Amino acid sequence: RSLRFGDVLELFLTDTRSFRSPHPCGPDARTLNNCTASGDAGRTLLGAAQLEWLLQGLQSSTARWRGLGSAVMFSPLTALGTTLNLDGWDGFAYERNRIMETLQDARNLIVLSGDLHSALAGRISPGFAGQPVIGMEFMAPSLTSPNPRDSLGTRFPWPGNRAVELLNPWLEFFDGEMNGYAILELAEQVTYEVYAVDKGVNGIGANKQRVRRVVVN
Repeated sequence: RSLRFGDVLELFLTDTRSFRSPHPCGPDARTLNNCTASGDAGRTLLGAAQLEWLLQGLQSSTARWRGLGSAVMFSPLTALGTTLNLDGWDGFAYERNRIMETLQDARNLIVLSGDLHSALAGRISPGFAGQPVIGMEFMAPSLTSPNPRDSLGTRFPWPGNRAVELLNPWLEFFDGEMNGYAILELAEQVTYEVYAVDKGVNGIGANKQRVRRVVVN
């Protein structure tokens, strides 16, 4: 469904679980893989009907910001040529490219995503080559669930936030080490603020700390 917030935002909420093709590298290879099937045109994350509804809605929207609500990460997440998360749009690159091609002249796409338990702000461009920037992706961290450092660190050495940013230069900001929340304000510009909290403290007086502020015009 879509939600309209005056002239400021039209947000298209998608179902990324019910209509998707199987994982491109098999059910046991959702992470740390690089099979070429992820880019096949026959693979779908949204299903044909939902994809066409989304493309038509985004293309025809007259709102200041065109929003895509996605349960999984939209931008690539890689390390030295290896895809880290094929459960997200990385596993369905053909459909992601169709969305970017549809909006390449609009340059007002806002993607609100989740699933990774991380805070991030990323620039969206065709092929994620840097230019032209057609929109931004924002993700909020988890309040209490394990973040990537906590969950992945038990199996792999955690490289640190800065390493993730350097390996994925379209990410303006990434934090996989915190728990907290984000605030997104939209008007003529978009303001994204991330706050860290101590998940062990449950009360209205718990401390919070703003760790990042990103403004998009």
